[in-house]
Amino acid sequence: SGNSILQSSNDIIWPFASTRLSSSLLERLAVAVQHKEPVLLVGETGTGKTSTVQRLAYLTGHRLRVINLNQQSDSVDLMGGFKPVDFQVFVRPLREKFESLFTCTFQLDNNLVFLGHINTCFQSGRWLDLITLMRHPARVAVQRDSSVDTSEWIKFLDDLTILEKRLENITKSNKPGLGFAFIEGALVRAVQDGDWILLDEINLAPAEMLDSLSGLLDSEYGSLILTERGDSEPIKRHSDFHLFAAMNPATDVGKRELPVGLRNRFTEFYIPELDPCIDVNKSEASIDSDSSRHIEILRSNNCEDLATLARSYLVALNPTPSQLSTIVRLYSALRQAAVEGLVDGVGQRPHFSLRTLCRALIEAGRGYHGSILRSLYEGLLFSFGSQICRTSRPILDTLIQRYLCSGWNKDSSSLLRLLNTPLPIPQLNNFPVNNNIDDSIVTSKCPNDYFVNVEGYWLPKGSEQPISVDNKDELPGNYILTPSVQANLKDLARVVSAGGGLPVLLQGETSVGKTSLITYLAKRVGQVCYRINNHEHTDQQTYLGTYTASSTAYTTKDNKGSDNENLKKTSTSLVFKDGLLVKSMRNGYWIILDELNLAPTEILEALNRVLDDNRSVFITETQETIKAHSHFRLFATQNPPGLYAGRKMLSRALRNRFIELHFDTIPRNELEIILEKKCLLPSSRAQRLVEVMHRLQVSCFTFICILELFIYFHTTVSNASIHWVYRFTD
Repeated sequence: SGNSILQSSNDIIWPFASTRLSSSLLERLAVAVQHKEPVLLVGETGTGKTSTVQRLAYLTGHRLRVINLNQQSDSVDLMGGFKPVDFQVFVRPLREKFESLFTCTFQLDNNLVFLGHINTCFQSGRWLDLITLMRHPARVAVQRDSSVDTSEWIKFLDDLTILEKRLENITKSNKPGLGFAFIEGALVRAVQDGDWILLDEINLAPAEMLDSLSGLLDSEYGSLILTERGDSEPIKRHSDFHLFAAMNPATDVGKRELPVGLRNRFTEFYIPELDPCIDVNKSEASIDSDSSRHIEILRSNNCEDLATLARSYLVALNPTPSQLSTIVRLYSALRQAAVEGLVDGVGQRPHFSLRTLCRALIEAGRGYHGSILRSLYEGLLFSFGSQICRTSRPILDTLIQRYLCSGWNKDSSSLLRLLNTPLPIPQLNNFPVNNNIDDSIVTSKCPNDYFVNVEGYWLPKGSEQPISVDNKDELPGNYILTPSVQANLKDLARVVSAGGGLPVLLQGETSVGKTSLITYLAKRVGQVCYRINNHEHTDQQTYLGTYTASSTAYTTKDNKGSDNENLKKTSTSLVFKDGLLVKSMRNGYWIILDELNLAPTEILEALNRVLDDNRSVFITETQETIKAHSHFRLFATQNPPGLYAGRKMLSRALRNRFIELHFDTIPRNELEIILEKKCLLPSSRAQRLVEVMHRLQVSCFTFICILELFIYFHTTVSNASIHWVYRFTD
C-alpha cells in the first residue's frame, strides 16, 4: 500500500474503490502498522472506516476480528471470564488454529476431503477422532522440513496433548463435559495469535472498560494480565498483533468523547466525507482567495474520487467517463436537494452518505434490470428514495430522470417507456456471492421455480410453500390490498429484491400496516418469519440467547467396571440456547424487530455488525462469530419519535445502516374498503365507523385507529344484542 511494504496476499473478496482518499488512508494505516502504532479512525457514519481496515487486512493476509462495543460492553467481553461451557468451546480455538496452520503448510485443493472429515467430527462431537485427525498432519509438518519454522506446529501439538488429557479426565468421571471454566476473550486470543482487532464504536463503551486497554497501548510490547484467571505475568504478545479502533464524532445520540488519557495513546486519523457540494462562492465571503482555490481543488478531487468509486462498482456495465460524471453530478444534486427541500416521513432532512451511494451502485451493478439506465434508476430509487416521504418522491424521481436523460442522451418519453418495461427474471449464474440465492440454486436450469414476482420485482423463494395471490383463503388474515398498501408493497418488494440482504426499517404511525405487510410478503414468497416485540426492558439475551438448564441422562459403572442400567442418573447442566435473532441468522429466516425505538439504545448499537455489509454477530458467551445465511433478512418497525411516549430518536449511524421506508396514514376511503371487506360490513356502516373514528381523533386528540375498529367489530359480533352504535360509544 503506497510506499509501505507489508506482506501481501491476493485474497480479495469484495470490490473496493481505490480512490485518492482511500489509497491515502491505506498508506497511512500501513505505516502505522509498520511502526506498531495503535490507530483510531474518526469520521461520520458511512465514510468507510471499517471497510478500509478490512481491505488492509485482506491485502496483507491478516485475520481481522471486529467487535462492536456499546454501553453495556464489559471487560469480560474482551478479556474473558469464567463461564459455563461445554467441551466444544475448548476444541473450537484449537480447530481454528489447526485450519490456519494447515492452509499455510499443505495444499488446500488436495485435502478438501480430509478437512471435511475434520468438520464432521467437530459437528458431531467425536472429540477423540478429531484429536487423532489433527495430530497426524501436525507431526508430518514438524518432521518433514527442518528448514521451516515449526514452532507454531510444536506449540499446537502441546496444546492438543493438554486438550486430550482434559477429555480423558471428563471421560473417567463419567459425567457430561460441562462446567465452569475461564474462557479467553476475543482480544486476548488476538494478542496471542497475532490477529488484528478492530474495536468499532469505541466511544460507546463505558470508561471503566476502556481503562483495561491501557496496558496494550503503552508501547509496542504492551500486553495484558489476566488477574481474573490468577495470572501474575502478562500474556505473551504476538509480533503481528495490531489494535484498531473506530468511532463517530461525539455529535450524535449516545456518542461521547473518549477519555483524553486513552485517546492520546492512539495515532488518530480523521476520515472526511467525499462531498462534491462544497460551495466556493459562500466560502469566498469569509476567507482569502488562496483558501478558496484550495476548496476548489478539494471539490475537484472529491469528484474524481466519486467517479473512481462509481467505476469500481459499475465495472460490469462499462459506463463511459461522461456517464460517470453524470452520476457524480446527480449525487451532488441529491445531497443538495436533501438540504433544501426533501423530507423524510417525519418532516426531517434525510441523511445521504457515501454508504447510500454505494448501496445504489451495488444494486445497479448487478445489471439484471436489462439496461444500464434501468439498473441505475432502480438502484438510485431503492437507496435514496427509500428515505423520503411519499410527497417528496416526485421531486426525487424527476431529479433522477432528468440527470439520466442528460447523461445518456435520452428524451423523457423514451426513458419512461424503458422504466415501464417489466423486469426480466434474474439469471442465477450472474448473481453475486452475497445475494439471497443459495449455491445449490445456481445449478438449476429453471430460475422461474426459485423466484416469485411481487409487484414487478423478483424475490427468491423461501423454504416454505409460497401462497398464491389468487387464493384468498391462503392470504394471512384475508389481507386487503388497497392502492396505498399496494404502493407500500412495491417499495418493500424493491428493497427485498436487492442483493446483499440489507436491513429494512419501516416507520409510520400505529396501525398503518407495517408488521402485517412484512408478514404478508413472507407468506407470498414462502419465508419463515419470526417477530420480537421490543420494550424498554429488552436486553441482548432476547436477541442473541442465554444459558438454560438442560437435563442429561448417563449411566454409571458398577463395582466390576461395567455399565449398569440400574444405576442411571440425570445430570442438570447449563447449555447456551440461541435467541431468535441468532436462530434466524443460522437458518436463513426473516425476523421482525417490532417497536425498535422502544428498546434501549445500547441494545440497538450492539446490532451494528448485523446491520452492515458483514452481516455477522459475535456471541461473547460462546466466543463464536455467526455469519448470516444468504436468505436471512432483518426488518424493523417503529413509530415516529416524539409523537408516541417512550419512542427514542435513533442515532444517524444506526439509521444509516437501514434502508428506510416511511408509511403514510391510510386514506379514509381505503379504510372504508378495508372495513367493508375484512369485517363483511355494509358500505354505509363502514363509512359511519370511519367518520366516527376521525371525529374522535380531531375532537378528543386520541390515537384511536383502525385496530380499535377491528376489536370493536369482533366484540359486537360476540354480543349481538347490543346495537352497534351504542357498543361503539362504550
